[in-house]
Amino acid sequence: KPRDVRRCATLPYVLPGMTILMVPSLRAENSVVTRYSLRYKRRFGPYRLQVVLATKNFIDVVNRLRRRRAAGPVSWGTAVKFLAARKFDITRAVGLYEQHEATRHREGLVSFDPGVEPLKSELDTGKFTILPTRDATGAAIAVFTARMHCPQVSSHQTTLQGVVYQLDVALESVDTQRSGLVFIYDMSDSKYSSFDYDLSQKILTLLKVRLHRILMITNYIRD
Repeated sequence: KPRDVRRCATLPYVLPGMTILMVPSLRAENSVVTRYSLRYKRRFGPYRLQVVLATKNFIDVVNRLRRRRAAGPVSWGTAVKFLAARKFDITRAVGLYEQHEATRHREGLVSFDPGVEPLKSELDTGKFTILPTRDATGAAIAVFTARMHCPQVSSHQTTLQGVVYQLDVALESVDTQRSGLVFIYDMSDSKYSSFDYDLSQKILTLLKVRLHRILMITNYIRD
């Protein structure tokens, strides 16, 4: 039963008026779980103990996998992104995370600098962009404009780096984590040669982190 945490002497950092579900399996002195449970109560609506425990379990599983590759631990925020994309199903979220990481490593999307060429010029084209508005459901809107893409000039790696950089920033938003992302593939006024099927598949794989639906505008100009 929820209790007023102002009467819990072991939780001095909790703001007056906030509540937490006190159960035997969630010890008050577990500051990491308690602190994040309060934060994500505000992010995802009514408090759900399952959300906190699922996130903790996801982190435990993924960190074991990452230690095998001598990689550092995954953050709580990253864990929530993948769990939210799979309705907090741990097995499916871990599978999505592994697929996402495999794509990033395979395509050279692990470390890059948006202020260095050729990525800087790629971002300046506005080929892929997150619009400053949302749809009626609150989902963020991402647009890939095919007519700005020339497969003979822009490599897949550079284009995908531009996608990943903007996607990572967009997913920092609580609203995007909650409502997802709408992807619009705009082929209007573009030549058929601008369409890159392989690149499109790679973009969709990266967007699975929170993809809500896909829209395509197909009024292209034949070569």
